[in-house]
Amino acid sequence: MTHVAVVMPAFNEADALREFVPEVVRAVRRVADRVSVVVVDDASADGTADAVRELDLPAGVTVAAIRNDENLGHGPSALRAYAAGYSTGAEWIVHVDGDGQFLGEDVAAVVAQLAFEPAARGVRRHRRDPWYRKAATLVVMLGASALAGGRIPDVNTPLRAYRRPVLGRLLAATDAMALVPHVHFSILERTWRLGVGKVRVRHVARRGRSAEGSMWGGGAVAPKLPPRRLLVFIGRAAVEVWHFRVRRAAPRPVPLPED
Repeated sequence: MTHVAVVMPAFNEADALREFVPEVVRAVRRVADRVSVVVVDDASADGTADAVRELDLPAGVTVAAIRNDENLGHGPSALRAYAAGYSTGAEWIVHVDGDGQFLGEDVAAVVAQLAFEPAARGVRRHRRDPWYRKAATLVVMLGASALAGGRIPDVNTPLRAYRRPVLGRLLAATDAMALVPHVHFSILERTWRLGVGKVRVRHVARRGRSAEGSMWGGGAVAPKLPPRRLLVFIGRAAVEVWHFRVRRAAPRPVPLPED
């Protein structure tokens, strides 16, 4: 592969990124001649953007840190990262969250699948998440699969890779402020009958100071019951996905955005 862009949304993940980004770069460079890294800092309070800019990466690897002026949430930040990766001109773009819950070699394995399919997805095994997050994912998978007309494994996985033209179509068909863009991507991939390579990947504990994840409360010990913020988010996301599918009851190819 010639040029791969690695894109990551991050919120208060300075510690994780210092370890995770170099690990991903080392792995992806084995399958790509050129690597660009783009991290979107969602208005973090721990110097996430500065930590990215200070990374000591090999020659030939470019890195950019984009900071949101205000906290937009994971979905809009992920889409902004995708768009920034697309703008680098890379032929292949891979997305992974900045919390480091994957191994670099698995990220590279997902990228390598683009030699065979226009899109690829890391399907997590043995998820290291609280029970309620796994339950929420199961419910979302069943709902999205019903809307798309077929089963979608790991519907909301954040480890995904796309050839450039495919990502352009997905971005053109998804609202820039979507709460769960990866669910929308999964539905579109299924309804477009897009070839998607599926790679079984390991899911590891979050890196850095938070063992659970800052979006849902953080802390070294996960709560036994889902936080209220998560329940509200799930409700809003369900409404969003339903409206998204109804609006595209007869999906048609979307023109690529202009570079």
